[in-house]
Order: sequence, then C-alpha cells, then structure tokens
Amino acid sequence: MSFQFVWQCVMAALLAWSASALWSEGPPIKLMFGEETKEKPRTQFLDFGYVTPAAKLEGEQAWGWTESKKITAYVFGNDRLCSNPMDSLVQHCVTCWDGTFSMRVPNGPVAVHLWVGDAYQGIRRTIASYQVQAEDKVVADERITFKTVRTERWWLRGESEVYREGADRWVRLVEPILDEHDFTVQVTDGALDLKMKNVNLCALVAIPGGDAAAMQTILSKVETERRKEFAASYPWVPQPDEPMPTVSKEDQRRGFVVFQKLIDDEVYPWTRATKDEVTDTVRVFAARGEQEAFRFGILPLRNLARLTVQIGDFTGPNGAKIDTAKDADLWTERYTERGSASTTGKDARLDPVCDVLMSRGATDYEPGLPRMFTLDLRVPRDATAGYYRASVTFRSSDTEIAKAELLLRVLPWELPRSPVPYSFQATYVEWTDLAREDADRVAVRKAMEERVRFIGKYGFSASYFSPMDGWGTITGDPGSRHFTQTPQQAENMDWWYQLVMKEGNATQWIQYHWPVGFWIRAGWRPPLDFKDDGTGAIPEVDRKDLVQCIRDFADLCRKKGYPKHYWYGSGEPDNFGLAGVERGNEYAKIVHDAGGETLCALNGPIAAKLAPPFHDIVLANHATPITQEFIDYVKSFGHQFGSHNTSDSRLAAGYQFWILRGVSKFQEGILYVSYTVPCTYLPWNYKAAAAYPMADGGWRPTVRWLRYRDGRDDYVYMHTLEQRLAKARAAGLANSPAAKDAADSLAEMKEKIYLDPSKYFGGAVDAKEVGSSVAVGWTAKRFDRYRWLVATLIMNLDAEVAHAK
Repeated sequence: MSFQFVWQCVMAALLAWSASALWSEGPPIKLMFGEETKEKPRTQFLDFGYVTPAAKLEGEQAWGWTESKKITAYVFGNDRLCSNPMDSLVQHCVTCWDGTFSMRVPNGPVAVHLWVGDAYQGIRRTIASYQVQAEDKVVADERITFKTVRTERWWLRGESEVYREGADRWVRLVEPILDEHDFTVQVTDGALDLKMKNVNLCALVAIPGGDAAAMQTILSKVETERRKEFAASYPWVPQPDEPMPTVSKEDQRRGFVVFQKLIDDEVYPWTRATKDEVTDTVRVFAARGEQEAFRFGILPLRNLARLTVQIGDFTGPNGAKIDTAKDADLWTERYTERGSASTTGKDARLDPVCDVLMSRGATDYEPGLPRMFTLDLRVPRDATAGYYRASVTFRSSDTEIAKAELLLRVLPWELPRSPVPYSFQATYVEWTDLAREDADRVAVRKAMEERVRFIGKYGFSASYFSPMDGWGTITGDPGSRHFTQTPQQAENMDWWYQLVMKEGNATQWIQYHWPVGFWIRAGWRPPLDFKDDGTGAIPEVDRKDLVQCIRDFADLCRKKGYPKHYWYGSGEPDNFGLAGVERGNEYAKIVHDAGGETLCALNGPIAAKLAPPFHDIVLANHATPITQEFIDYVKSFGHQFGSHNTSDSRLAAGYQFWILRGVSKFQEGILYVSYTVPCTYLPWNYKAAAAYPMADGGWRPTVRWLRYRDGRDDYVYMHTLEQRLAKARAAGLANSPAAKDAADSLAEMKEKIYLDPSKYFGGAVDAKEVGSSVAVGWTAKRFDRYRWLVATLIMNLDAEVAHAK
C-alpha cells in the first residue's frame, strides 16, 4: 500500500467528516408561542420568532404545525386574568392538546430546550398528564395524578421555602413559573418533529449540531433578559428596617427578642417590635367557646440553628387544664407575596408578609429577620373562668435556650355560635381531579371531607354548594318527568348532607346552587337559556317537569330532615344585562310554583330594581348599591336582606356586617382556593383566597383567614351584647348603669360605621367618630380595644342581672 494511497484515504475521510459536520450544523432556532395579536410588544423577546396556531410547515417555511388536532393559544395581561406579566417570554403560550410542531433542520444531533407553562398558571397546566415526543422518542413525560398534583411539583411549588434576607426575587417568584426540559435527538429526515399531548408550550430553542456550549450561551442571555424585564416591570425594593427595640442582657444571652403582635398587624422582613410589644408574656382574652390566636415572634440577634418552639398545656384556676395538643394548633407563619389580578410593579402587595400558616419542624434562622408563630386556641365551652398559663420552650439544636409564657384570661360567659351563616362559594372537589387516573371514590371523599371540616372547624358554614354527580336521575317522558334515586344515589346524597350538617355547621339553611348542573348531573338538560335580548321562554312541557322535579327533590330533603333550602339561581345577574336579571326571575317563579323559596346575589342597579320582588333572600354587594332605601325596598316584599362579596376584611365581616343586619354573609372569593393553582405560593395569580391547598386535599389557614374569623366574632360579640341588653331590660334594669353604658356604646358604634360597604374597599378601614366627620383608621389595637370594651359591657350586664335575681 503506497503512501499516496493512504494519504488520499485520510483526506477523503477528513473531507467526508467535514461535510457531515457542516451539514449537521445550522443557525439556532428560537421561538415563542401564543395567539395572534396586534400588540407587537407582546410578541417581541430578544431575537425569538413568534408562532401562532396558524403557522403551518408549508413551502419554504422553516417551521410550523404539521398536525394540529386541538390547539388553543393565549396572550396574557392585566385584563386577561393575570397580573402584569413578569417578562415578554411568559406573556403568551400555546396549549397543544394534541398536535405536532416541526422544524426543518440538518440531519444529525439537535439539542432542544423547552419552556413549558404560562404566566397565568391556569388549570390547563394541571388538567392532565402531559407528554412530548421528539422523533418518536419520549423526551418529557409528566404524570399529574390525584396524589401528585398537591405536591411541591405542582400546586404547592415553593411551599417548603424559608424566606431569607437578600433572597433572589427572580429565583423565588419568576423562575418557578415555567418547567424547563432539555434533550438531544438524532434527526434523519431533515425535520425535527415534536409531538405533544396537553402541553402548555411557551418557548423553545433548537440547535442543530447539539452544541452544548452554544445552548448554554443562549439560555444565559434569555435569563439575563428576563431578569432585566422583571426588574423594569416590578422595580420593588424593601422598606428600611424599623427602629430596633431596646435589647436586654437576657435577649443577648438567648440570642433573640420575644415580642407579641395582634392578628391584624402586618409583619414584614423590616418589621421591628415596638417597646410595648417586647414581652416574654403573651396575653389574650377569650370567652368560653371562642377561638383566639396567640401571635408572637422572635427577632434573632445571631444564627439560631434548628430552632423549635413547643407549647405546654394551659393550667388555670384550681388546676383546671386546657389540652394544647387537642384544643390548639401551633403554626409557623410563612412570608408570602400576595399579588392579584391588578398587581403592578408599584403595588405593595409584592412585599413579603407573614401570612400562610405552616407546620414546620426545626428550622435555621439568621439574625435580623422577624419570625412569627401563632397558637390558635379553641377555648372549651366548659372551661372555668379565670387565668390560664402555658409555657413556651425554645430549643436550638435540641438544646433548650429560653422560655416564655402564654397568659389566657377565660371570660365568665360563653360565646354563642353565629346566629346567621357565614358561607363561601367553595370548591369541594375540582372536576379535573375526578377524571384523574388514581382518583378513586375513597380518595375523593376524603378530600371533600377535609374541606368541609376546615370550614366547620373555624365556625363558618358549608351551607353553600351545588348539586353533585350521583345524587339522582331524571326519569320519565316529557311532561311526566320525576327526580328519582337508586339506593346508591340516596347514600351518596345522604353522605354529603350529613357531612355538611354535622361537620360544616350547615344547620340553619342551605344555599342550593341549582341551574343548570342539577339537571345535567341527573341526566337531563332542559332548555333554561334565553336569547341575548332577553326574549324567549321555557317550553311549557319542560317548565312543568322542572316544577315537578324540584318538588320531588324538596320532598326527599324534608323526609330526611335536611335544613330548609333556598334555591340559588341568580348570581350577579347584572353581568348579563337585562336578560340575566329576567332569567333569574323566571327561575324564581319556577321554584315558587314548586313550593320552594329562592335566593339571589345582586351586583348592579338593574337587578336591584327588578329582582327583590321575586326572591325570598336578596344578597347584595357594593355595586348594587347597598343603601337603607334598597334594604327597605327588599323588606317591603316580606323578603330578607343579606350581604354578598362585601369584602373579606375583619371590619366588613364584623362591625360593618352588624350594621347591615343581614341574614347571611356570603363571601365568594375567600375560598377560591382552586383559582390559585398550580403554583399557589407565587403571587401572580388571582389571590383572593385566604386558604391554601394541602397535600391531603384539605386546606390550610392564613393570617387573613383568622382575621375574617375574628371579624365574625366581632359580629357575634355585638349580637350577644344586644341580647344581654334586651335581657336586662326585660328584668326591669333598663336604667341600671350597665344597661345605660351598653345602650350608649351600641348607639355610638352605629354612628361609627358606614352602611355602604364601598367605604371600606381598596384597603380603607375608616370609621366616623361620634359627632364628627373625621374618619379614624381601624388599627389592630383599636380592634382589640373595642373587643375588650364589648366583653366588659357583657360581663357588667351579666353581673347586674345576677345581682337582681
């Protein structure tokens, strides 16, 4: 073999390799996905191309859809169920339910990076397991099941994170929004095919030749640009630290300052205790049967390794005990940013604030950041009045380093349950969960039970619900239909009613949300809709069947001893104009013909005028609007008035609702827990919910939830004071000092509170002072002071009545 021949072979091989290398390399492909839009700024991010569902791989086109059985696309913004998007990349997405996206590339290895997700983090993200195949090879396969959806992989992403000083905001709040997938595949036919099922596709980068270094360079540029845009959209900076309290020698020895905060105090990383809040004895008072929170914190002065807090039992008069393990919950408060649909970069709702209540074990804490704890105590109804003490033990690395004390004063009277229901438009089970591969009947029921118990545990009412699958069947021919039940359907329905009655406090009456689901879930879809102009009518034969089936269902409920039902068929009808109002009124006529009673929830002037004559209970919000004239108008028909979405603040739940004198406080959004999924701890979604999902299917409370409960108790305190005053007057003590003080205080409070709930929207919590137009804010201490005033008035009345006897 000659040298020349060998040299020719080597050169041929090199040329072949060179040609192959050149053929397998090409320019990177950078694309992002969304719906067609004329808002060009939303479609521009670095040098990424913008792909809509209309893009097809045809002619000279370099990329496009080659199969699109079902594809939907979105662009997000302030008016599109999303906060101000954090950067241009997440302003849009395509949901490829079933389709294939293809790119023309040279044969050989191709490195791909996918961003999956969207700014809204809507339910599409977790509606089903998703999969991506590249060149018929599975490269991403996410199994979203009934058990896994409530984990940190999905809904609870970031749950276990502990906020640290100097935390990287982008890593904490933005990076978790999208899932990222990397893979390299071999292309042999000149086109890379990505076959997708249920994928929220945000963006992708594909690099022919599979150059890892080139991919990393592009990803670094993407992150840099996203961080830059986020900083521009949300130029948030922390507030300066508040002044430090005096640090004692004992504080220095143990390494932290102990202080007390009230439930209405906001605590941020820069919060510092005031002089009067620094204490080793945390004090609260409560009536028997009341739920009350001890809220205390520590300000570390040095690193505290594996800190734990333990609360002992309460010991009271003559050795009386309150079992902390049985009658209380100890929570660690988690710093959480609270965004909303209207959040902007200037909005203080992006401040980290102590809100979500967590069960944490030993945790490392650094100096300078306050750490809050809440012991939520349920005072037994048979507790002896007097003072109770419980020890608080702080341990670091399993070594006791300090003690403090909780001091409870149990008042000598019992707080009754609310005389009216405080209810919510709760989602007891997501319809998506019912379809999951591992969602068996036992697991679904357990999740529903946990949610009902959550409502009942805090003294609220699970009296609102919609009809559910498996309760009955509509049988018979048109004109002779009936609501019927099999034994299994009867058991299904009875299980639910017994649950909400016994553990959800739904004993006064039921707010039954019936059209249209009641009929569909029973196998019949009657024509209940009107035309957009309000014209149209339900055919007489169907109307007759509706009346009969409602009567059948009501008879079943009466025979089983269920509470009275108010059929709720008109919710915020002004959203649909005159047609919506008239539709709700027609539903009311049908229910009345069946011998039932109805409830509506109003939100505008059309229904305010037309709905009250037709509905037995009229709930209204500030947009109705609520005036004394409107309330009198409702009552002129012999009907009852209540409130609907009149704010979830403590003031709205308490003193303001007391002024309204409603028969129900129905607050929808406070339990819109499903609206916060799947990344519930991120601030970008609609975050009205005051509870968060848990892994077992139940919910966990927040500080805001406890405030709402305290507002409800403010209402019950005022109601109790009125009852005690009436009792004193009936005993001939109308002119006694205690009765006069109570009457004067009630009269003053009526002057302090506006009837119009809109006065308290947008964070306003003003109250009129007696004889003055001056408005004074409701601070945490003011709430506490008024609570103690009312408690004292009740005790004084009780003492005078007892003395008279």
